[in-house]
Amino acid sequence: MDGYLKIKTKLDNKDIDKGIAELENKIKRLQEENSKSSTEETSLQKEIDNYEQLKQKADMYKNKIQELKNEKDKMFKANPELAVSVDTPEFANIKAQIVEMQNKYSEATKEIDKQAPKIDKIYTKLNKVKSKQTENNTKIEQYKQKIEQIKKPKNQVLD
Repeated sequence: MDGYLKIKTKLDNKDIDKGIAELENKIKRLQEENSKSSTEETSLQKEIDNYEQLKQKADMYKNKIQELKNEKDKMFKANPELAVSVDTPEFANIKAQIVEMQNKYSEATKEIDKQAPKIDKIYTKLNKVKSKQTENNTKIEQYKQKIEQIKKPKNQVLD
């Protein structure tokens, strides 16, 4: 008897396709979550940036106060009678500028003190958001690798 044997097989890959679709849906949900987190991150970062600008402004006022005091001291050393006599316009101007800068500095430091507890919470929240995004990105990569692992043998069998 000479002949051959014919074996008929049927491959059912609907579960494979279903698994791939589930992984793709998970990837999509994680990407949407990252998108929302990115918006929140931008908002939190803006608040932090405003706070940092306020601190820089306070530092600028503090430095300006010191510069004006140094200038006032130079004027006083050059003309010691200023302490007991009527102020010259220049000396009065520097004293007025010092008072103005001290007021601005005081306002800025009050606002900094007021915002400090809130900013600490914002930093904590921002770190959580960034951490979650990193975690999501790791999961996305893992899911993509799983999809590739599933597709590779499927394509080899179907070829």
